[in-house]
Amino acid sequence: MLMPAMSAFGFDPFVQLRRLERDMDRLFSSVLGEEEAEFAVPALNVYLGDDKARVVVRLPGVQLEDVDLSTTGNRLTIRGELPGSTARDDAVWLRRERISGPFSRSVDLPFRVEAEKADARFENGLLIIDLPRPEEDRPHRIEIKKIEAK
Repeated sequence: MLMPAMSAFGFDPFVQLRRLERDMDRLFSSVLGEEEAEFAVPALNVYLGDDKARVVVRLPGVQLEDVDLSTTGNRLTIRGELPGSTARDDAVWLRRERISGPFSRSVDLPFRVEAEKADARFENGLLIIDLPRPEEDRPHRIEIKKIEAK
């Protein structure tokens, strides 16, 4: 049985509500898309620069052949299969937090992607994707001219 969260004044229902909300978000992330769930699976980070975006996806235990990447305009889509449990069928679970099965994540970037120049590599359970920004979409510095007063 779970022990209730305690505050300085005793039981804190808000801590329990936040915990319940977090657990529900994790549950729905495996069923719904990224837009509907705060904790989507697999976890990823997106870094933006002037000339590219880098997406780093945690995929421990996933085989390269089980991952598919595609882009359309400014959207990157990652599809794959997270490996299942290696436990025996008659195992009694004490804790089960790792999600397994098919997944799909889409990320909208603030610029179009030059897909033919994209680079993806798999290193130690991390999928690292560099998505270049077209030259015409990159920010350009505008020189300000000083006009002398007469």
